[in-house]
Amino acid sequence: MSRTTRLWKGIAPLALGGLMLSGAPVLAAGDPPPLSEQLTGLGRQAEDQGRDSEAAAFYRKALSLDPANQEARRALDGRLQRVALRQDAASMPPEADPPENAPLQDQAADAPADTLPAEAPTEVLPADPSPVEDTTSAVTIEGAMERERVQIQRRIADVRERQAQARDLLNAGNPERALDVLRLAVNAVEADDQLPEVDRRNLIRTLQAAILSTVRREEIIESSRAEAQRLAAATAQSQRALEALATNQETVNTLMIQFDALMAQGQYNVLYNGGLGDIAAATAPFYDARILAQQARALAPNDTAPRAGILVAQFEGFLAQTLAFEEIKEFRFMMTMQDVERASIPFPDTITIEYPPAEFFRTITEKRIRKYEVASLDSKDPMTTAILEKLSQPISMPFANETPLEDVIKYIKTATISPALTDGIPIYIDPIGLQEAEKSEQTPVKLNLEGVPLKRSLKLLLNQLGLTYTVKEGLMTITSKDAKDQPTEIRVYPVADLSIIPLSLMGGGGGGGMGGGMGGGMGGGMG
Repeated sequence: MSRTTRLWKGIAPLALGGLMLSGAPVLAAGDPPPLSEQLTGLGRQAEDQGRDSEAAAFYRKALSLDPANQEARRALDGRLQRVALRQDAASMPPEADPPENAPLQDQAADAPADTLPAEAPTEVLPADPSPVEDTTSAVTIEGAMERERVQIQRRIADVRERQAQARDLLNAGNPERALDVLRLAVNAVEADDQLPEVDRRNLIRTLQAAILSTVRREEIIESSRAEAQRLAAATAQSQRALEALATNQETVNTLMIQFDALMAQGQYNVLYNGGLGDIAAATAPFYDARILAQQARALAPNDTAPRAGILVAQFEGFLAQTLAFEEIKEFRFMMTMQDVERASIPFPDTITIEYPPAEFFRTITEKRIRKYEVASLDSKDPMTTAILEKLSQPISMPFANETPLEDVIKYIKTATISPALTDGIPIYIDPIGLQEAEKSEQTPVKLNLEGVPLKRSLKLLLNQLGLTYTVKEGLMTITSKDAKDQPTEIRVYPVADLSIIPLSLMGGGGGGGMGGGMGGGMGGGMG
């Protein structure tokens, strides 16, 4: 059933009762006035009789049928202004109706003449002698008023219930849901078209005030939450700081215990070794103790123990070294004095030492060079021998402009190809040696020579980069001059001609002279 049908079912008895009460005795002969005007007239009659709720219902229905009905709009606006003062008027008994037996003609006689049609005859409606109709009309109007009051009370109760629910949510610390509940209540009040405008405005105003208060409480709650989070973060940070402080203190204590042990070890080493042995190794514990004290100071800058430990370790370390140097200085001074005393022992100076002339030494030296230029104690394999022979041969070096080292090495390999060296001299460039010399295979070199042995030109070439080469086990290795893993070669140079026995010693006392000559020759050769 539609809403309009339900409304008209409630309005029909009201309209009938209103006509009976007003005493309208005739029906016009032509078309009846529009329904909105009839409802407006019923509203005026109900308003004159003090039934403001019924009058408002008639005016609303008239406006819903004809929004341009200004009379109904003005009457409804005036009623809204008076509704606050007339809330209890609906509960008062209605005004006395005309006597049931009064003839309708008398009532019609009192009506203005212009209300009756001029031409069409009128039909007089007799008054209904039954009191049931009047009772039914009054009951219907009172029922409509009661239903409207119940509807208003229900809406007010619903709004209050929602407000209580919002307060509970707000007290529970959930302002977001409280705002949602209040906004839904505002929407419900705005959507209720059965609610009087004054009551709707009052409820909306109340709900908006509650929303504003909830928003303020939400700000306070959010501020309280933020402050609680800040305090929790500060507490956690303080706890972490305390834990870190305790950990650092334990570490400092451990470091200082190790510091004491190292200091005791250093003192023992100095007292045990004195000025003998390795002084740096003996005093090393003092340096290690100083490092531990510095670490402890970094963890606890305000503690005095680590700072004092740094100074103590430094002072004792230098003092121990100074004392050791003093002891070794005294010891070696005494040894020197002993050598002086031994050197003061006289020896007989009766033997004259005579050597051959210089020409003799020159002759035997040339013979030695031709026959024994150098002798190596290392056995050479065929590949190494072939590489050495190639290095003794002259090879052109046409690098007048700067050329990368890599290209020069490739050129040397190509130029040294022979039956013994099918791929040329095998050359290995040590990358670690290049790194130590801060060079690379792309570093440029420059050398332009003709008719110079390869070993000489290669040496000049590598000197430009701080490099050198060695040949061993059939491989040429190019590396840094300061490389520690350079292959070494032991060579023996004959120097027998430099240790000729003096002629004066060829006779008597030759034992001493022979010993001296052999000793000097061997000493010079080994040197």
